[in-house]
Amino acid sequence: MRCRGQWLPLGLMVEALRPAVAHDADGSLAAIGVDAAQAVADLDQLAELIRRRRPEQSVALARFHQRYLAAALSRAGTKASLA
Repeated sequence: MRCRGQWLPLGLMVEALRPAVAHDADGSLAAIGVDAAQAVADLDQLAELIRRRRPEQSVALARFHQRYLAAALSRAGTKASLA
């Protein structure tokens, strides 16, 4: 995630995303059947997977991928959705 042209550290990125995810600000989470509490938990777990970078955690990463696979792709030049 970029802020004012600079990449945010992972911890700051998670903190910046958490309020929007917690309130499903754009409705994209509900559209794929993921409630906000689950999305916040997933965000925290995903951040931990990124921090650790252990190959044995690939199963957990695949679960996240499957859960959010139904999310619509963003069109070129538009903002990405939360999901």
